[in-house]
Amino acid sequence: MRYFYNPRIYLLCLLCILVRPTTSHAHMTLEGLARITAEPKKQTVEFLISLSIQDIGTYLKLDKDKNKRISPDEIIDAKDAVIAYIAKHLKVSNDGIFCEAARGHFTKRPTSVRLFYRQEHTCKAPFRTLVIENTVLFGDKGGYKHTASILIGKAKRTTVFSRAFPTITFRIKPTTPPTTRPTPKAPKNVSSGPLISLQFLWDGGKHILEGFDHILFLLLLLFSVASLRQLFWIVTAFTLGHTITLILSAMQWISIPTQPTEAAIALSIAFVAAENIIKRDEDLTYRPVETFLFGLLHGVGISYLLREKLQLHGSEIVSPLLSFNIGVELGQLVIVAVAFPILWQLMKWKHYKRLCLSASGVIFVYASYLFIERLFLT
Repeated sequence: MRYFYNPRIYLLCLLCILVRPTTSHAHMTLEGLARITAEPKKQTVEFLISLSIQDIGTYLKLDKDKNKRISPDEIIDAKDAVIAYIAKHLKVSNDGIFCEAARGHFTKRPTSVRLFYRQEHTCKAPFRTLVIENTVLFGDKGGYKHTASILIGKAKRTTVFSRAFPTITFRIKPTTPPTTRPTPKAPKNVSSGPLISLQFLWDGGKHILEGFDHILFLLLLLFSVASLRQLFWIVTAFTLGHTITLILSAMQWISIPTQPTEAAIALSIAFVAAENIIKRDEDLTYRPVETFLFGLLHGVGISYLLREKLQLHGSEIVSPLLSFNIGVELGQLVIVAVAFPILWQLMKWKHYKRLCLSASGVIFVYASYLFIERLFLT
């Protein structure tokens, strides 16, 4: 039992949280996004694919300067190779006959994070047995997948393309006799609202748990918490702040460029770390207000992934938005539920304050580096 009160045990647990890997694969995000629109009247199937430029660039070995980062310019320089690769791995067949694909193209210049690719397939006959295949990046050794929203006529469903399930099949019956040109029906029961909500719930939780900068920010706030009352107000303020801007940004009521936002998030981490050091002997009664204001900033950063998913998802917004936000809150609660009990036990240690100061110093240096990198080096 004496080990239960040994502060080194809790310090080791805290360090494990701090140094945990942010992803299961060294260089890949392991996830793409897709919106697939099938038009029965036109007999066309259109892909809109969103990929991390780091993913596609790493896989195709486009890192010319060997800095382990893929830039938009490196993607543009290899545009033909990128398009040829993606086009080869998107296929559509109807009744066993492949539908002809028009040359695909980027819908806009790749950002520092993602590229958007569009490709249309035209089938020679009305839809009957429609098979859609997506194997982009499945050759990577990681477990790559694509979360896809599929619209056939007015019916919608969601699915996940993976190495185990690279295709999805729809059987569509004509509404008129074969002697005349048939008007196909969309497949019944393709709407999968609960599955969509669960996917966005999972994406929200995963996003916050893999967001190392958000975790560092929360830990810095927890360093100054000495009671459950303070914990409640800190968590509530941060939740309220990032929820407001997450919704506003996802609905595109506000629009802030990615690079300055990410740089400002790093600066907010450095600011709170410095404040923990400089005002270590003061009672930071204003910290909830400060946390709310910084939460507004972090909400914009969290919203970028959600905006991309909503853009590819289609017209339904409210349910995915709420599900994603709930997932973010659940992920945040997991972080607090794991970290705060450890810190609570460490408070009994006579060197606890020194530990918080040292950790804040290390995080300050790291966050300052992130700020410079995001503002000037990307």
